[in-house]
Amino acid sequence: MKKKRSLFIILAYLLAFSIVLSACASGVTTAETTSDASVESQTNTSSQEASQATSQTGEEPSGLPEQVSLKTNLNEVFLNFSATAENFKGETLNFISEKPIGDMPALEVEEPEIYSKEQIAKVSRTMRDYKRTVKADIINNAKEYFCYGKLTKEQQGIYDAYYLLAQDPTTQENIVSFQTSKDITSNDIYIELMMPMLALVYDHPELWWMNPWNGTTNIGWGAGDTKNGKTTVYAYFAQTYPTFEKDVAAFNKAVNEFLAGIDKNAGEEKIALQVHDKLIDLVTYDDPVLQEGRVDFAHTAFGPIVADSQGNAHWCVCDGYSQGYVYLLQQLGVTAAVVLGPVSNAGADGQMGLHAWNIVRINGRWYEVDTTWDDLTYLPDAVKYNWDKSTNGYEYYLEMVNDKVYMDRLYHYMYCITTDEIERYTPPASLYYTSRDGRVRFCIISESYRWRMDEKPEAGNGFEDKYTALLPKADGSLSSGGSSSSQDDDDWDEDDDEVWDGGSGNIQDLIGGADYRQIAGSYYVSKFNQYDQAILEQYYGKDYYKQLSMFDLKSNGSGTIYENGSTLNFYFIFDGYFLYMYSDNGGCLFLQYDRGNFLMYDYYGNVYTFSKMK
Repeated sequence: MKKKRSLFIILAYLLAFSIVLSACASGVTTAETTSDASVESQTNTSSQEASQATSQTGEEPSGLPEQVSLKTNLNEVFLNFSATAENFKGETLNFISEKPIGDMPALEVEEPEIYSKEQIAKVSRTMRDYKRTVKADIINNAKEYFCYGKLTKEQQGIYDAYYLLAQDPTTQENIVSFQTSKDITSNDIYIELMMPMLALVYDHPELWWMNPWNGTTNIGWGAGDTKNGKTTVYAYFAQTYPTFEKDVAAFNKAVNEFLAGIDKNAGEEKIALQVHDKLIDLVTYDDPVLQEGRVDFAHTAFGPIVADSQGNAHWCVCDGYSQGYVYLLQQLGVTAAVVLGPVSNAGADGQMGLHAWNIVRINGRWYEVDTTWDDLTYLPDAVKYNWDKSTNGYEYYLEMVNDKVYMDRLYHYMYCITTDEIERYTPPASLYYTSRDGRVRFCIISESYRWRMDEKPEAGNGFEDKYTALLPKADGSLSSGGSSSSQDDDDWDEDDDEVWDGGSGNIQDLIGGADYRQIAGSYYVSKFNQYDQAILEQYYGKDYYKQLSMFDLKSNGSGTIYENGSTLNFYFIFDGYFLYMYSDNGGCLFLQYDRGNFLMYDYYGNVYTFSKMK
């Protein structure tokens, strides 16, 4: 392959290219950006040099390097360009987005009443005479109900009884019975009664009226005879649901409308992403329910799919998001579950509250997903209408929310990662927004901590940790955010099977076995800022820009940059939005993806386009 001169090097001389370039091979150290005046000074200097370069004197244009001097070590350029916040030399603005904490209020669960013989006889007659009259179609087309298979036989019996009870919440005459080997007079008997109920409602989000936090119905228990170490327990609706049939019909209609726009023939990964993105576009976070700490349909799948208890369409809190996501995925053949646990978005010592999110099984592997904290669709309006327009930061936040590529990335920033990653979450460099003038950067996503309830059982009522212990840990991480695409095996190039070791282990360990065949190929500079292009063409000849730096991307995640007769190996990660190129010396470059091309921005916001060679 023909070696090309490096765009990175020319730009380092021409335009103070890197946002954080320091100690270039030329020996010049980039000054820290401390004021508007310093930035304007740098801009004016660059303009003067460019003007000198356009002179027609026939002499060597001032401000441009001699062609023979363009041999800067690209390793140094790589090393000096970084996307990390620690190395940024400008002003870092504060966060504006705090995540909701404390969604699920504590419940006061009543222990079962001890029935007399007369009461037992009355209950038995009621159970015998009861006839179901409701006609609501309760629908779930799931391939499996994950939690049920993890329960003991006795717990499954309780689960089954609750499922039967759920079929008619309109009358107290509907009574079911089951047996428990637990001491009915113990202080924690409610744990034994409630844990199978959580397993039921998280397996079956369509039974939202069985959810302990639904705010409309309430379950009562009575304890009967004890024989052979087992006590018979009766369950019934102490508070019934008069609008049950109407609400079920509304739920089914809304589900059908939601699923109508989903490509049901896509793979599990794409189905999960479609539902994820459509759900957060549809739903509004129910802040009144959070602030008032009340039980409400907002805590159930009914909230996001239909409305909360106050009639606010598609309003819910975290457990509503997570149950709605599970139910919608179930109808499309994807298995998911609800995770419970305390969280903090201000560090380990910050405010904590009980939160709910998901694990999703995609192609046999489990992934952590948090649709609640992924939902940042309110940000554009929050910035435009609530941010103080008199502050210097306003124009930068406005710039951010109008940057479609960045906001699209932000809308599902925590999609599909491992349990280890989500438990101690640190935003990656791709989530930091750097203003186009290079003066400020910020990330509105703070560090966060998640503990599963079985890791911190003291944070709940006791039954949440028993339920959470049923769930697997996630070991999958989709760096593409669920947006990667694969091609047929026939398209695989055997030459791409090579695995490059960049000094930090097998590349497949670093990229998680991602499939990059769609973007694999050789890329060259096809165009860049018109003014600078004109300068280079005048100095080096027409179309010289087409001979600038070239790089190869292999489908196994390795790559090579060609420069002045030498090469530099790197590995890369492509997440569908940005291309992160990591050299073996620890340096990093990143380029933005745009309709098959990769775009690179210099300090002043000029755009350079790399296109794939045909």
